[in-house]
Amino acid sequence: MQVRVGARAGFCMGVRRALSSALEAALRRRGRIFTLGPLIHNTQVVELLKRRHVEILARPEDVQPGDLVVIRAHGVPPESMAAIQQRGGTICDATCPHVMRAQNTVKKAVEAGAHVIIVGDRGHAEVTGLLGYAGDKGHVVETPGEVASLPPMEFAWVVAQTTQAADTFAAVAEAVRARVPRVEVTPTICGSTSGRQEEVIGMAHKVDVMVVVGGKHSANTVRLAEISRRAGVPTVLVETADELDPALFKDCRTAGVTAGASTPNWIIDEVVERLRLMNRGASPAAWLRAACASLLASHLFSAGGAAALAYAAACLAGLAPGALPPSLAGLYLFAMQNLNMFVEHRQGDLVTHRHRSLYTRFGHILAPLGALSAVASLVLAWIAGPIPFTILALSTLLGAMYPVRLAPRSWRYQCLKDIPGSKNVFFAGALAVVGVLVPAAAGGAFAPTWALGLAFAYTVTLALARSITLDMQNMQSDQFACRETIPVVLGHGATQLLIGVGAALCIAGFLGAAALGAVPATRLWYLAAFAHVALYLLMHKRRWFAHGMVFECIVDSSFYLPAAIAALL
Repeated sequence: MQVRVGARAGFCMGVRRALSSALEAALRRRGRIFTLGPLIHNTQVVELLKRRHVEILARPEDVQPGDLVVIRAHGVPPESMAAIQQRGGTICDATCPHVMRAQNTVKKAVEAGAHVIIVGDRGHAEVTGLLGYAGDKGHVVETPGEVASLPPMEFAWVVAQTTQAADTFAAVAEAVRARVPRVEVTPTICGSTSGRQEEVIGMAHKVDVMVVVGGKHSANTVRLAEISRRAGVPTVLVETADELDPALFKDCRTAGVTAGASTPNWIIDEVVERLRLMNRGASPAAWLRAACASLLASHLFSAGGAAALAYAAACLAGLAPGALPPSLAGLYLFAMQNLNMFVEHRQGDLVTHRHRSLYTRFGHILAPLGALSAVASLVLAWIAGPIPFTILALSTLLGAMYPVRLAPRSWRYQCLKDIPGSKNVFFAGALAVVGVLVPAAAGGAFAPTWALGLAFAYTVTLALARSITLDMQNMQSDQFACRETIPVVLGHGATQLLIGVGAALCIAGFLGAAALGAVPATRLWYLAAFAHVALYLLMHKRRWFAHGMVFECIVDSSFYLPAAIAALL
């Protein structure tokens, strides 16, 4: 079964901005944090925010002095803002800019003496906020037929709930023009909303079943499902991948996937992966996809990549490319990633469905395997000599302590993983230490050389690029898990620049060493790996293979390419 994913699926700008504000407050602030009503209409996101101690405030009257109140993307009436401030609360206004535009239009209409007709859903948070700005001149209309019941008026100004369907808004506006002498119309529908709706109509003629992902209480998500059904395609609305019924897709050749503005990317990814795994009994490709998912989630594929990169680094450094470097690197990476993932699972910090489901089912197997891998790597290092054993033992101790709380809960940084960027730096540094320095110290005194320095820098640069790029794909889940990875701290643009600068410095080192005769010119072939890095960065920017496992496989394969180059040389 093919899966077509809407290009606009995922958080809209306003929702992303509101969530970033709430999560930033959760990271930086120690006092009580609230959102006035649910931040967005997505049950999973609201539950994750509660785990980050961002609670829901039912009424402004419940605010206490010193509380921080995040205003959700839907906005609130002005009297709610005033009530929070009067009670000593601090406001973080995360109202969507498109909603602010609608609020300003309503204020302008009232100042002009017009009645304000809001085309939207009665009781919806955004509509309630707009009514607060309209006062006694505000009227809510859901359908064109309701225009006839409006009171007499000489001047009407028509605006829309930002997630309203464009055809409904146009029909209501025409009905108002036919009844009111003077009418102003401002289409305040969000461009992202109208774009999603147009995309659904376009996809409906190309798919057999449409899957709309999002909260069942989300107005824009429900409206997407209604538009899809009106377009004549069987449509199912789900909040999570677990709600997908395989029976609905038994004879489906192509499934379409779109999502509401408040649906996290990782939930969309889970739905896409689940659809692609359906009917796997009839498809060898689906079985292969399921096997790949397990290899990625269990870190077996990345551990094999670490072993391959260590082999390439040993060849680059002029070390004997025996079994020691790849064995140490592969066993160490498998051990640390699985043990850390197991701890995060026990602490409830795993967000993505693939890892969560794998460790729920097989954590009792993967955790002991991780411990055995750590012991095996230490045994190999002991055989290699006291210096390799000491280095690896310290690295293992540091890796084991990474997720462990070492400081009181009142401190901002309670464990090593709380340090901004530590995940990426520790991953790259540990891989270079275990894959390059430990084998270099085997059997005798450590002897630094140009080639060894290049091998270390090469490993760090490729490992850092791999770690950072995958974290750029997983920024939302990292934010919800309160992981301050380099992409979360710096943002996409600065992060890509950092990768580019690191690659440029490594390339300059290779060219300089070759020019000085410190390393053979044939070692320049290793630089082909940076073309692979440039390729997957371009894929990330263009959102090629944005959903599912393919992109992760492509990024992790950057560790296997240097091994192929080393074998050919």
